[in-house]
Formats: sequence, structure tokens, C-alpha cells
Amino acid sequence: MNTNALLPLCVLFAAALFFPSLLSADAKAANWRGQSVTEFSADENAAMDWQIVNDGVMGGLSEGRMDFLDEGVFRFSGNLSLENNGGFTTARSGEVDLNLSNDLGLLLRVRGDGRTYEARLDSDARFRGNAVSFAGKFETRPGEWIQVKIPFSDFEGSFRGMELPDLSLNPAAIERVWILLADKKSGPFELEIDYIRTFGKGQGKFTKRSDTRETATSTQSESGEKSLIDTAVADGRFTILKKALDTAGLTTFFQWDNPLTVFAPTDEAFQKLPEGTLEELLQPENKQKLIKILSYHVVAGSQDVATALQGKPLKTVEGSPLEIAFATGRVKVNEAVMLDGDLKATDGLIHVIDSVLLPPTQEEDKSVIGVANSAGSFSTLLAAVETAGLTSVLQGNGPFTVLAPSDEAFAKLPEGTVDGLLKKENREQLTAILKNHVFSGKISAGDALNAEEAPTLAGSKIQFQIEEGRFQANDANIVSAGIEASNGIIHVIDSVLIPSAD
Repeated sequence: MNTNALLPLCVLFAAALFFPSLLSADAKAANWRGQSVTEFSADENAAMDWQIVNDGVMGGLSEGRMDFLDEGVFRFSGNLSLENNGGFTTARSGEVDLNLSNDLGLLLRVRGDGRTYEARLDSDARFRGNAVSFAGKFETRPGEWIQVKIPFSDFEGSFRGMELPDLSLNPAAIERVWILLADKKSGPFELEIDYIRTFGKGQGKFTKRSDTRETATSTQSESGEKSLIDTAVADGRFTILKKALDTAGLTTFFQWDNPLTVFAPTDEAFQKLPEGTLEELLQPENKQKLIKILSYHVVAGSQDVATALQGKPLKTVEGSPLEIAFATGRVKVNEAVMLDGDLKATDGLIHVIDSVLLPPTQEEDKSVIGVANSAGSFSTLLAAVETAGLTSVLQGNGPFTVLAPSDEAFAKLPEGTVDGLLKKENREQLTAILKNHVFSGKISAGDALNAEEAPTLAGSKIQFQIEEGRFQANDANIVSAGIEASNGIIHVIDSVLIPSAD
């Protein structure tokens, strides 16, 4: 026997035995036995719905692009940037339904640039309700077509950079296919892929798709398809938040049909509050304050991290906005750091944060409107001003002088008068009455007495005089004078001044 003739075959056998993941394309092409995931034909490309997802969703600057070449080759290229804590770009399929369990792993024919890429597969594994991605790395040779083999057993699970070694890829339930570059090397890249297939046909542990669907449904029901409250409780990091929600009576608030996004402080976040603060907030007399703080952590709708990072402030249920931004390598919610995001629930999303968010302190309104509101005895007047659309006017620069009828003054009007004036069809009449109580400029009590009369914004004139020892504006008694405001002055009167019919 000519042993020299056998030498090339021995070399090839040794290469296949010891370096199965890196073989020349021609060496194994004729021996392929497996399934085709995609040959990148036009019909397959449309069905798989490939798309580019860059690190821009987390603030990075990498740019990937994809092209489908005429010869049925997929080209993934662009520039990888490490700025803004970026450093990844992906080409990923849409949802697929593949059972590859009959075979041993993936087989790809690629031509690259010498960089290390990752083939990624999503299966039915879930972590906190989210799909887990399983990665198998492969090296490329600059400008050379090669075949790479990645056994399914080599795929390692992770979620948002968190390694999940206890989870295993289920080849019988493949839901998405990815190609990812994240080798921490900035600069241009280019990878061409001729096909994605499997190898080792019939050597895998075949599992019926119906069996895996049953398992996957059970797993998702246990870990993903829960309400916001149940998801938080099952997570184990939010015992103080749950106690606070119960104390505030807000637990049932989450039991409605409209989805919510909750920025959930961990137990450690609550423990960072100044000593005694948490205990004080949980006291019955501080319930409203607790409600205000908790509602500042809730946003209507399902706002995922990518949407929240688009730059527009999110309006909370409390009413104040939250600023979501990527800064110093982290996603920040105001000044809190987002530890984990997009935890899915049946009625919304949870984003985990490391600090309790405190709503901004409202600056005290010291305008004539704010002063009247603080006094607590002008609720009818303020309701009338709001109905007439004059609130913003009287919060303006002014200055104004207001003869403010108290609630008791409005109560002296004939029954049904106030209710009638507050109707939409009587807005013009209401506006005229209110303007009959407002003067341009700041008029003190002494100035009013000296002038004896002053024109109102309604165009009429109010007479000021002393009658039987009482300071009066027309027939109304001025019961308190000279209440200062930032944009004027208030004199309280005991009767409503109705303009004359003239």
C-alpha cells in the first residue's frame, strides 16, 4: 500500500478530529448532512425578516448594515464603536419556528476579516420573562471562505450581558437567529455568510416540537406571564416596595387593564434613604406623601428601555416627568441607575433601579392665585376663575389688585346662581363678573380711599369709601386688606360685586 497517498487523508482526519470548528469550505462541503436554516435566497430573506440592531438602543455609536448579494450571500458590515459604553452590533432574524434537535450543531460558511463573531440562538428559555440568547463564538480568516462548526452544547446563555450558566439551549425550540459582533475592538468590520445549516444529522437528541411547546408554555407561565405585582414578589428584590404599596393602598391600582411601566427600587434602594425616613413614610398619617412618592415611580403604558431612551421625558402618574438618559456608561432614571430593564409582566414592564425617586418639590405659587389657594377660603372664586380661563392670567406678571369674594360671599348669592354661572353657556357672563373684581396695577387700601374710585378690567368703576366705620367697595365690606402676592395685592370682600346691567 502507498502510505504517501494516505497522508493527506490522515491530515484531513486529524483536522476534523481536533479542530472541528474551523475547516476550509471545500473540505467539508461534500460531506454535509443536516438541515438548512437559511441559504439566503430571496424568499428566505423575506420570510426571516432580518434587521440590524446596534448599541444605539443603549446609547452607543456603532453602525451595522446588511446587504443581500446576488449570489445568495449575506453581508454584515459597518463600524464598531466603543464610545458611550457601546461596543456591539447585531443582525437578527424575526421570529422563527425551528426544530434542530435531530442534529449536533450549527454549520456556517463564512468569509470574514479575522475578527471573532458570535452566532446566537433564542429558544424557549426565559429569564424574568425575557428570552435568553445563547451564543456560540467563531473565528474568521481575512478574505478566506471557511466553514465553522458550533455544537449546540457549546452555546452559552446570557441576558443583557449577564451570564446564565444554569440555562441550556433547547435546539427543538429555536425562536430567533442572530449574528453578533462584540469583540471590544473598534473599527470597520465585514462578514459574508453563504449559508447557515446544521451538522451531525440524526446524532442529536430529537424532541418533538409539541413536547417543547408544552414545556415552554409552562416555563413562561411560571416566570413571565404574571402580573406586575406577582412578578415583583416572585423576583424577591422588592419586599419593601410591596409593603409600601400595601400601606398606601395602591396594590389594587395595578389590577386594571391598561399597561403600566414601573421603575422599581430594590430593597437596597429603600435602605439608602436617610435613617428613619422609611419608617416615617409607612406611618398612617403620611399615607398621602407615600402615595405621591410611589406614583412618581409609575408611567402609563409599556415603555421599554429603547423607547424611554429616545430623549422625551416620561410623565409619571404623580404628574412630574422622569428623565431617562444614557450617562457615564449606565442608563440613568433621574439620578438613579437602572440595574435591570424590560422585565415583562402581563400588565406592563418593570425597570429595576438602585435608588428611590423623590418627586420634585413644587415651588410655592405666590401669585394672587397661589396666595388665594393657600388661604383655603376662596375655593368658589378659584373654581370660577378656572372655569372662565383666567387662572393663567392672574398667575402672570401683573401687577393686579383683586377684590376677592370669600366662599361665604358666594354663598350669599341666590340659590343656583353659582351653579348657573359655572355652566359653559354662561362663561361670558362669569368672565365679566370676575373682571369686575380685578384692577390693573397694585392699589393699596390707602390709595383706594384717596382715589375714591378705580376702573376694573371689566370697564366699570368701583367706589371706595368708609361707611359707618367700615371700609367698603361699592356695597361690599372689605374684611381684610393688603394681602401681598408676588404679582399684586388682595383685598377680601364679603359680597360678590355684580356689574350693573348698563
